[in-house]
Amino acid sequence: GLKAQGHKITFFGPLGTNLHNVAVKTANLSPLVRKMRDLNEIMDIEAKSSQNLLGLWDQYRAHDMFKRAERGEFVGLHSHHPEAALPYARLYPSVPVVYTLHDPVDPWFGKAMRLYESPNQFYVSISENQRKGAPDLPYVGTVHNGINTGMYEFNDTPDDYLLFAGRIMADKGVSEAIEVAQQTG
Repeated sequence: GLKAQGHKITFFGPLGTNLHNVAVKTANLSPLVRKMRDLNEIMDIEAKSSQNLLGLWDQYRAHDMFKRAERGEFVGLHSHHPEAALPYARLYPSVPVVYTLHDPVDPWFGKAMRLYESPNQFYVSISENQRKGAPDLPYVGTVHNGINTGMYEFNDTPDDYLLFAGRIMADKGVSEAIEVAQQTG
């Protein structure tokens, strides 16, 4: 929507990322995963390690974003990964940052976020309920995720498929969706 309003958008992603009419900055990082085998391997490494290797990848990218913003390439940053960007926001106080929070906001999350508080950081929640664990963070609004179900017609005789939409994580019910697909053929 921002691009449609005339804003210039830059997306930070790995080498090979191609978005229609949107500038992509890669920080010269290659993708961590290209095939399912790669994902399984990296998840196995993370499960056996306490080194947070995936987080280091994100922090490298986040630091590049802040350096570019401080040089004037951007008027502000929008991050969906506060855990990667928070440590840099305090070091670059002239760069306004907004974080969209997608995960649950428990009290311990709020406590961790407050360790990095600075006047240039703001949060967007995806529901009012999400804020209950840390109601005192500097929220600037709520943008609900979701699908406008009014755009789709109910079909009581669907085709032979099961659609799962969401991040691949236990709380989203991926295992249950697979089990349902297997049981229903």
